[in-house]
Amino acid sequence: IMLKMHYSKKKSATIKISWKDDPIGKEEFAERTIEEDNWESITNAINAAQTHIIKISGKDVARDIVSVDIRGPHCEDLTLIDLPGIVRTTGKNESATLAE
Repeated sequence: IMLKMHYSKKKSATIKISWKDDPIGKEEFAERTIEEDNWESITNAINAAQTHIIKISGKDVARDIVSVDIRGPHCEDLTLIDLPGIVRTTGKNESATLAE
């Protein structure tokens, strides 16, 4: 997940997928914009993007990025990137595709 925050007088969020691999032939994920009156739906939109990436890639961990752009009066200009780390082995009850 890449989280970007920016100052704005109006509160909003945009969730989209940034494909790292060639997106040709991949089912599109429509960019979602969340306004202040529907703010509680941000987590559902992020979850939908993550689920879409897993469905398309067939893996539990993929190179593609869920981008979350949040704007609001209490936001400072900031970018955070969650790096999942390197997975070399799988544990008990974990998917075999996790280490791929």
